[in-house]
Amino acid sequence: MSRSFLAAILLAPAAALADASPVTIAADRILGVYGQEEYGENDWNGDDHSDLAVLAVSEAGDSVDLYLATSDPGTGLRAVTEVIRAILPYDPVSVASGGLEYNVSPAHEGYKPEVHISSSATLARTSIITNPRVEGSGIVRIASSRRVPGTNRAEVICEIVFVEYGVEGFEPWAKVIAPDGTELSYNPGPGPLLSDWNYTDLPAPCLP
Repeated sequence: MSRSFLAAILLAPAAALADASPVTIAADRILGVYGQEEYGENDWNGDDHSDLAVLAVSEAGDSVDLYLATSDPGTGLRAVTEVIRAILPYDPVSVASGGLEYNVSPAHEGYKPEVHISSSATLARTSIITNPRVEGSGIVRIASSRRVPGTNRAEVICEIVFVEYGVEGFEPWAKVIAPDGTELSYNPGPGPLLSDWNYTDLPAPCLP
């Protein structure tokens, strides 16, 4: 999907949001798009029309925002129904040098959008799997990995799982490994709403 086509999609609000201001994103702010054209099914409101997730640099340029555009069941037209601010920090210097990448793509579970930041130089990666809805979207899972010192492999140092699909009575769990090797396990409780969440809410070892 071209960036110019994406901008056109985001111009018109859905019928349910007729009084809302149109949403536009400058092409040079767009970091990634998860749409049906790239990956396949992504119909999170269950109306047989594909929905859209867009990752973009914030207007201030210091963080990354996630836009969820949901289809109107009657027309199939997509419009932004939620904007999640500061889902990740943004480092323009590392991006310009090619050492840092941001993207949004389908997670394995039910094609839910997964946003991530990764570094080819340090093998560091932080991923956030979302649970999109027409409104009230939440977080399914967060994971961070870092290079094992002296090796060319990475290990998971932070994993927070709020939802496990198909598991009845699932209890949320989290495991965080501090820089000194101390491991902390705990129940993080139910998944937070993305609208109430910021990447700075992560435990320090999990921060990108």
